[in-house]
Amino acid sequence: MKNVKQMNIEGRTDVVKLNSVALSYDNGSLFNILVDKFNKYSKENHLDIELSIIIYTISNSSLNVIDYGNDLEHLLERGSEKYDIFFYDVMYSTRYSPYFVDLRKWLPQNHIDLYSSGLASQTCKYNDKWVGLPIIVNFSVIYCNMELLKKYNMNIPKSWNELFEIGKKIKEYENDNNELIIYNGLFPEYETAICSIQEFIYSYRDKKESPFPNYTSHQAVNALNMIKRLKNELSSDEIFKNYLISVTKLFDGKSLFLKFWFSNIYNPVYKRIPLVGNKEGVSGSTIGGNNIAINKYITDIKKKKAAEVVKFITSKEIQKELLIENGLPSAINSLYEDKEVCQKIDCELMQNLQLIPRPNPKFYNYDVYSAKFRNIFSKFLYENESAINSLNQINDLTKIYQISIDPHSSSSVGLVVFLIVIIIIIWMVSAIPFLFMRKYGAYFRFLSIDFWIIMIVGLIFIIGTVLPSYGKVTTFKCQLKFFLLSFGYTFYIVPILHKLICNFPEENKIIQWCKKNDYLFFVFFILLEIVINGLFIISPHVPKIRNSEGKLFETCYSKNTLGTVLWSVLILEKIVELIAIAFLLFVEWNMWETHNDIRIITTAIAIDFFFLILSFISNSVFINHYVGYFILSSVIPILFTLSNFYLIYASKFIKIFSSNNSSILTIEMTYKNRTNNIESGSNYNNNTETSENSRTPSRDTNPQKKFKSKILNYHYSSSSEFPMKNSSRKCSKIKLKAVSFSYDNGIVPNYLAHEFNKYAEEKNLDIELSILLYTEKNSTLYVNDYGSTIEYLLRRGSTKYDIYFYDNMYSQRYSQYLINLEDYLSKDHIALYSSGIASETCRYNKKWVGLPINIEYNVLYSNTKLLEQYGKTVPKTWKELLETGKFISQKEKEKEKGTGDDELIIYNGLFPKYETSMISTRELIYSFRKKKESPFPEYSSQEAVNALNMIKKIKEELASDIIFQNTEVESIARILTGKALFIKFWYMPFINSIFKTTVLVGDKEGISASGVGGSNVGIFNRISEKRKKAAIEFLKFATSKETQKKLITNSLSYSAINSLYDDKEVCKFIDCELMKNIQPIIRPTTIYNNYDEYSTKFQNLFFEFLYENRSATDVLNDIYDLTHIYYVPFGQSTIYGEGVFIIAGIILLIIISTIPFFFIHKYKPFFQFLSLSFWLITILGLLLHLGAVIINYGELTKSKCQYYFMLLSFGFTFQFIPIFHKLIINYPNENKYSNFIRKKKSIIKEKGKNFNICKINNALGKNLLITTYIEKGLIFISMLFLLHKEWNMWETLKDVKHITAMIIGDTVLYIFYIISITLINDYIAKFLFSSLVLFIFTILNYILIYGVKIIQIITNDVSDIMFIEELSKYSKSTQSNISSDIVGSSCESKSKISLCSSKMTDEITPSKLDIYDINTSDMKL
Repeated sequence: MKNVKQMNIEGRTDVVKLNSVALSYDNGSLFNILVDKFNKYSKENHLDIELSIIIYTISNSSLNVIDYGNDLEHLLERGSEKYDIFFYDVMYSTRYSPYFVDLRKWLPQNHIDLYSSGLASQTCKYNDKWVGLPIIVNFSVIYCNMELLKKYNMNIPKSWNELFEIGKKIKEYENDNNELIIYNGLFPEYETAICSIQEFIYSYRDKKESPFPNYTSHQAVNALNMIKRLKNELSSDEIFKNYLISVTKLFDGKSLFLKFWFSNIYNPVYKRIPLVGNKEGVSGSTIGGNNIAINKYITDIKKKKAAEVVKFITSKEIQKELLIENGLPSAINSLYEDKEVCQKIDCELMQNLQLIPRPNPKFYNYDVYSAKFRNIFSKFLYENESAINSLNQINDLTKIYQISIDPHSSSSVGLVVFLIVIIIIIWMVSAIPFLFMRKYGAYFRFLSIDFWIIMIVGLIFIIGTVLPSYGKVTTFKCQLKFFLLSFGYTFYIVPILHKLICNFPEENKIIQWCKKNDYLFFVFFILLEIVINGLFIISPHVPKIRNSEGKLFETCYSKNTLGTVLWSVLILEKIVELIAIAFLLFVEWNMWETHNDIRIITTAIAIDFFFLILSFISNSVFINHYVGYFILSSVIPILFTLSNFYLIYASKFIKIFSSNNSSILTIEMTYKNRTNNIESGSNYNNNTETSENSRTPSRDTNPQKKFKSKILNYHYSSSSEFPMKNSSRKCSKIKLKAVSFSYDNGIVPNYLAHEFNKYAEEKNLDIELSILLYTEKNSTLYVNDYGSTIEYLLRRGSTKYDIYFYDNMYSQRYSQYLINLEDYLSKDHIALYSSGIASETCRYNKKWVGLPINIEYNVLYSNTKLLEQYGKTVPKTWKELLETGKFISQKEKEKEKGTGDDELIIYNGLFPKYETSMISTRELIYSFRKKKESPFPEYSSQEAVNALNMIKKIKEELASDIIFQNTEVESIARILTGKALFIKFWYMPFINSIFKTTVLVGDKEGISASGVGGSNVGIFNRISEKRKKAAIEFLKFATSKETQKKLITNSLSYSAINSLYDDKEVCKFIDCELMKNIQPIIRPTTIYNNYDEYSTKFQNLFFEFLYENRSATDVLNDIYDLTHIYYVPFGQSTIYGEGVFIIAGIILLIIISTIPFFFIHKYKPFFQFLSLSFWLITILGLLLHLGAVIINYGELTKSKCQYYFMLLSFGFTFQFIPIFHKLIINYPNENKYSNFIRKKKSIIKEKGKNFNICKINNALGKNLLITTYIEKGLIFISMLFLLHKEWNMWETLKDVKHITAMIIGDTVLYIFYIISITLINDYIAKFLFSSLVLFIFTILNYILIYGVKIIQIITNDVSDIMFIEELSKYSKSTQSNISSDIVGSSCESKSKISLCSSKMTDEITPSKLDIYDINTSDMKL
């Protein structure tokens, strides 16, 4: 029971009663004193106020400081008026500030001034608001053993170095004194430790006036190193950790230097002094104590009365009384100048204290922050972590990492990216004036000037999305980034879309309207963006803190479903626009007016799709490093902008600068003449087409084939209607079918079906429900088989059943097949279940896939008859259960022969070899969590190890393997016969009166766990809408509060509606208090694809521990490994992670930076092996291979596996097909295949095979993968054959040799790649090996087909380049003549060929032949 202190004021009926609450580490005497004093004062001064207090103490409550803090916050968040006044720990001022009044509005200013100059301004103010006032303060001091100091003629230390030296010497002198402690440290494994750390670091500041040192400063590093030095050389881990040792030494005087809280009760051998510091005169003590505050939710009348209480308790007179009578320090500084006070307390000590408050974390609950802080420090102090690493981790708890353009920041990436963005923007803006130069107008006819400018503005917007990522992330910046991206893409893509629509080969009203209303067309899309962006104001993207390996950084995210939907709509809109453009590009592929632009835009759109895929990939990879996240989010818009601007706009400048004025004039005249010819011939074409159509009867009436034929005609030469059909049907009375599996005779489903059919008739619903019931009596199916059978039906899309009753462990498994009930049920109906366990057993991915029709919990049955017989009580912890069980078991064995119960079992465990064991194991581990609010312990944690060891100990000392393996039937029999002391089983009230049912025990009192069973009901999502609505009627009925109440009162089942257990009628049939106190734990159905498989593996491993000889640690590690996935996260501070990314970036930059050489006219002779478009496609293939490296980062997903295969497959095709094409058309002997390819010049295209190369689950997938490898191999073999035939062809002599070397190298690399994906099992080795193969592949291919040409360009002068160009021209003409002579058999004589060749060689100097390694004999041949 809580300690309630209250004093009635006699004879008054209009007294205002104020309630207060406090947590005390002792018996609460201080608070009782204060309440007594105030009530006495109130009575004497007729204040008409009566104060009562509820005190939580260690002796009367299981609450600790954290639980108390959480409970108070829960009350305050609800706006509770239960308490008017709160006494709270000073560390919670920030946490509670939103819920307390500003005392300046209710207290006189002169009263506030008593505290404003002291430490209270640090512990009671937040955001310039006085949220409380201190009633007492506490702090740490050092207790110096003066006897020992005098004995060895030592002085009181004034710094940590002096304390260390004195302690070291006296330790040597007192070497035989085993009871003496030199220094205690006071670093226990709870809150006191953070106080000790803070004050120690504060004591290392440079001077008294300096602020608290930064955690990453050298002062903090020195402070931590000194702590460790003191521990290692003067003390020990045990002494530093053990709080009780410090208390003991405070009274027995057997310590040299004792750091402890200020107290008036201590051994007289000690003298109290302030904590020492790094320098004399510098100190530090953490502030403790209690504040008093007023609840802001109470009425103004109560606030006014509560202010009287605060004013009295914090008055100078009462504070002085507490100092003199109780020795309790006050926060009023002026009291320490009072002579009367100084006779009772050391005022000089109080005045010399240098106090520091505890930290005030912004992004954490203080308790969470404190726990993390202490955990990091503990690894430093008691393990081998360095001070610098530990302090960096502590600093990272609150530091938000940001990207900055400051060159002195932690990363220069921000400045580099910023400069790149600005340079690109300046470049784009500086290119706009060319639009207004008339002589260049022919190059920019594809769009009007205004649309060109709009498109460039759009690209500036897109690259501008990088800029909001700098500095602190805010809601405005998130919205700005979204705005720029949304409008930027629209500005860029809509002008192109408009032009393509206007150029459509066939005229219709839509196209005519587009031509006449270009601005309206553009405004329509702008209005669409305004609407979407306007909706985002309702649901904006907001900053979200991400924790990356202990480092915090902010990103933008959508905080609700509406934002996600809007984002999806926007992406879908852009995809639809891209698809529309791709379709129009195909239709207009051969239109002369836009011939070049169409091809350039096609390349741009292909790249846009590539970046879209890359964006999806980057979003699916969790980038857990702030720099890596910034780089990836910046590179995509930068490359997108660069590639699109260069291809669509800037590429025209190459033509401009490489052409003279006459060329420009020629282009313009040709364009005009061609356009006129087309326009004049349009009538003829139309007439011809009309007559052609009138002559030719329609041979194909299939609309789809007709449409396809029409589109192909458009494509090869220069709308269709689609019939719509509607169908409807009517239904009569709806007969619903349901299916269920039941361990009993299906009592609950049958009851619900029967009652619903009665209800439907009464309400004229025209619905009838029938149920197919599988039970153990009428079927051989077990729960796992039933689960698989149901999934088979659902996966097939069978509409045989409308409603499914299923075990609640299958919610995740069936979620994709069941409707979201939130779309059909009212919020009030969902709210019945949302606050209870149903939100965990019925929801998956924010979707209510079912509702519970019944719920089951495990409880403990205790034999009260035996317990009372031996004077024992129902256990509350596992330890108590073990001790009580051992005691009664021993007593029963000691009874005289014939009187003891040989059939009695002490504890059943309930670990049979099926699913129930999974539930028992989970609730066992959950019951060992640290506190009630803690999550499920990690399987690798000490709590889990302790749990398993405890159950094994119980099995070995109280039971046996056979008892633990007994089925549930045996447990029921034991309950019915009373032949057991403790039984764990599902809750069944009133089954046997000698048993008392309570929650299952835990490691600590107040901590429990109960496995959850029961059934849900869901509705199949593929049935018609009409049947769904009918099924909803049944579901509403079955899960209504009234029906659920009937199920309980008829003793049929228990409900998941928590509010029912406040119903007095319900509580006659069930133990409502027990149901309220249950601490449920659900099964882990969402962490594994197939829960049944996972459960079986889990149980087998657990049984190896429980029934065999494996250790708990080994088994738990194996259980942990069932679901843990090892991978290389992006940005991880590892050599292999960052190294691979840097190498990829360098290779990417090298490849991209050399592309401009293609477009420089004087270097064209070096690139005659392929056409410009084929060179670009080949480079794109290399980039796709390089992009596959990024997929290896992060956790592997199905989509990433498909992306990986797609990049490799398309990369191979893009790279080698252009070369393959070239080798075919260069084949020495003419044939129909080479002629066809030479005339058509079409690229062999990949068929888009996206295979799951990470794990192939079926034979088809494996066969397809083998087929792909064979396809690549055949291409290689064909290329090698052609290379052999063309080995001595002079035109491609160098290229053929380089390609041969490349193919040989690629073949070796592919072999190594196959080895890496089949034989290497280590995830790091596989990551490094596959990345290395891709890097070598990219570099090798780049160098051999492209890089060597760059080297030749760099190393040769202009005359050499001209020589190569002339040589190439001459060679072509000479070989052409020779070829024609050979083919026509008209060569007059061998001397003719000799003459040609001699002439050719005469014009080529030997020196130049040597430079380019040209074989003269080959040329002559």
